[in-house]
Amino acid sequence: MTFKWTHFGEQAFYERLTTSLGFSNLAGKMKWNFTLLDVNIHMKNLEELDRDEDTNLVTFHGAHPKIYRKTVRNIRDRFPNAFVISLGSDSIPYLYGFPSQGMMTFKDYEFNSPEDVDLHLDTLSEVIEKYSARGIKCGQWMWTASQAHLDELKQLYKPIPLAKKEIGFYSLIAVKTPYRQKLREILSSQDVKSIIGPGHHNMDQIYRDYISSALIVGTTSGSWTPQRTMKGFRDWIAPTLGSVLVYDDHHDIRKTFGNRVWTYDYNKPEQLYDLLESIIGKNESQEYNQARYDYILNLQREWIEANTIENQFQSIIKRELLK
Repeated sequence: MTFKWTHFGEQAFYERLTTSLGFSNLAGKMKWNFTLLDVNIHMKNLEELDRDEDTNLVTFHGAHPKIYRKTVRNIRDRFPNAFVISLGSDSIPYLYGFPSQGMMTFKDYEFNSPEDVDLHLDTLSEVIEKYSARGIKCGQWMWTASQAHLDELKQLYKPIPLAKKEIGFYSLIAVKTPYRQKLREILSSQDVKSIIGPGHHNMDQIYRDYISSALIVGTTSGSWTPQRTMKGFRDWIAPTLGSVLVYDDHHDIRKTFGNRVWTYDYNKPEQLYDLLESIIGKNESQEYNQARYDYILNLQREWIEANTIENQFQSIIKRELLK
């Protein structure tokens, strides 16, 4: 019998290039039957879906059911025999009780019992600990990049030598919070070209700016909340495009990446200037600087090739469903 997988996905570019693409690519590789449903249409109108007793797996991002005033029970009614996995994406800052700008508070989105989902995957250990204490089965995943996306980037774009890079710092973030505004100000305060929050989704230009940047700046700062969050799409295309990723010193970052990713103090982003000087070199020869840069790049490339979305979920599905 063919394994059947249904995923509720968004049309936002960062999901189309990550989970939706990665899941589809993995299903094709494994010869599984994969269906992608637009969450904005099908989660919203869940009751209109035909009952499907053959689907083995349903996946969705954790907040989506209650955003559309649904429950996991509504999902199970449509897919009664499916194993249900929820994904923490920008993690789940609403676990911490911050009010939203809409009608509900973030706490309205929480799962509260083991019956809610068969498995919740999150990027932050704090969320895993909180849900595990409620008896909910949890695991950790990293929202990285799709192998299909990385393969396309390798075909279309060529990295350039360190000496030809014209941008010091680049970060594909939305600058909407005081912390991120401060980050942009600090990285624009010295004679180093920086692009912190490009403000557009022209992907070709974004990829070319990645290639032209010495350091891609990762941050666990939230785009709309003071809570720490994680979203790795924008980070883990960096090594494939020939640019070194650095990150703040969140404990999950340090635990997961070790010496592959150099870190700066979250509360002292000015340390990024020291990282830049340490990584690209100042007084050494061009050959020595390139060799050091390539050493870090290769560590990061090895990690992402082993931890693409496809590889992570192939292991999860085999462990949980195909025992």
